[in-house]
Amino acid sequence: MNMESILKCTANFRDYLLKDLAEPEFAKHYLEISIENYEKDGDTEILLQAIRDVVEAQGGIEKLAASTNGNFQHLSDVLDSKNASRLDDLLDMLSVLGFKIERNDSLSNDT
Repeated sequence: MNMESILKCTANFRDYLLKDLAEPEFAKHYLEISIENYEKDGDTEILLQAIRDVVEAQGGIEKLAASTNGNFQHLSDVLDSKNASRLDDLLDMLSVLGFKIERNDSLSNDT
């Protein structure tokens, strides 16, 4: 398989992923697994990518900022960070998306 074929397949996977993540229940499970993995390995970048995926699938950073009267630039900076962002900022984003971490470490979707 050449690189062009690999990129074509990868792009298709991303399209399918974003389509699935537009569904709140799928997004909930995707984020649950991402948080479970974060709790095991502490890899903030992977958790951040999962949040980026959900934000993109559910309308993008502009919609997120508008729906919360949030600071677009701050939200954008957190999502675009190449460094590990503060976990508090990431969890705040989850909350804005309608998810909350409960005492049993699972997510619920308020939407």
